[in-house]
Amino acid sequence: MNTTTKSSNGNNGSGGNGNKHHESVNLWRETDYGKWFVADSCTSMSTSIQDFALPLIAQSITGSAVLATLLNSIMTACAAVFRLPGGYLQDRYDRKKLMVIFGMIGFVMFAGCSAMLALSPLGYAALIILALVLGTRTGLLGSTSNTMLRGLVPDAQLPKVMSMNYSRDSAIDLIGAPISSALMMIGNWVPMVANALLNLLEAIASTRITRYWKPEHKHESTNGAAHESLSSRLRSFVIEATSGLKWLLTDPFQRRMLIAEMFCFPCFNAFMLITLLDANQSGTSQGLLLATVLNASLSVSILIGSLIANFMIDRVNGGILVIVDMTMLSICTVTVALVDNAIVKIAILTCALLLFPAGNAVISGFCASIVSPGNQGRVAAGETMLSLGISPIATLLAGVAMQHFGYRATAVTLGVLILLFALPTLTLRPIRTLPKPDKWQEHLDNSPEIHRF
Repeated sequence: MNTTTKSSNGNNGSGGNGNKHHESVNLWRETDYGKWFVADSCTSMSTSIQDFALPLIAQSITGSAVLATLLNSIMTACAAVFRLPGGYLQDRYDRKKLMVIFGMIGFVMFAGCSAMLALSPLGYAALIILALVLGTRTGLLGSTSNTMLRGLVPDAQLPKVMSMNYSRDSAIDLIGAPISSALMMIGNWVPMVANALLNLLEAIASTRITRYWKPEHKHESTNGAAHESLSSRLRSFVIEATSGLKWLLTDPFQRRMLIAEMFCFPCFNAFMLITLLDANQSGTSQGLLLATVLNASLSVSILIGSLIANFMIDRVNGGILVIVDMTMLSICTVTVALVDNAIVKIAILTCALLLFPAGNAVISGFCASIVSPGNQGRVAAGETMLSLGISPIATLLAGVAMQHFGYRATAVTLGVLILLFALPTLTLRPIRTLPKPDKWQEHLDNSPEIHRF
């Protein structure tokens, strides 16, 4: 099946809003974004509790930090292995049904584990099984909610929706750990019960979504299907599942866009990690407090930035927001590395991330509008696969460099690299001249460098 489309609206299928570009659409009344938001918020809260509680529960059972962190490694590895097949499933099958399945799997797994924890000692082997199932679920179905957005809301409102999602996620990041900690004080089984209920609520909320893009199933010749060999079907599946990744790597515009996504954010994440390590290098309670405050300032900055993002997106051209955002990120990273005062570091980091929600929402929304609703899953899977390969390498190299050359030299280098890796994207004409979202369709029509998928 040919997945590339040159249609002017980038929309195939039915039942979605992806082909609308009306700024006046009320997201809460005229689309099913509100129902989607409830379902996705349940998933985000569940993930926050899971990420905090599971390693601590494992450590309380085994007494080993290594075995506790192994659970996260297992989940990440399983998610990576099943990411491309997951993108194929999300484009081929009804996404609402996939979201319901995602929630019900989580409900069954967490309810079972909570019962085992409450009634009898839960062995580490059971946590391994839980990690395998959750990791596989994330790889196959975890990004279904995000891929549903285009086809659920108008393209012109994608940045607004994404900035609201950033605001929600930042708030959950701030409250997730304290809530998880409070639940664990009652008992290790209590976070499992909370997650079971959250997953059940996600499934119920998903069933309420009715206005969204649905795939068109073309009737194929039963004769041809019956005589098609297993190897031919497998070959066809591999071609389909990797089509998004292939487009990202072969399209000139997308290749330059990928450089920033693949390298800038892993470099910034590595910078933040070594900054936290440097703050806590003394091993004192004061160092730990500084590292905690620095980490919390990230979530607070993104939350504040999310609250002003819609104001910025509606009034400033997208190209300017993206350029200023990436430039500030690089300059502030270098500046933080050069100053010693903790309060100044926090203030600079806050400035660095204030425009991040607006800039990232613009670039993410614009890129999503290039891809038709029926190809969102495979493209998102391809992007995630590429990012998963770079992040751990960047973190490892930053740690090695810090050990050999010191924090300051490593942090400054990472700041410079952020700007260098951003330049291929920032120098693209369609990005430099990117207008406000309500003019994107006209901008796309006047940009021959961009090929829709």
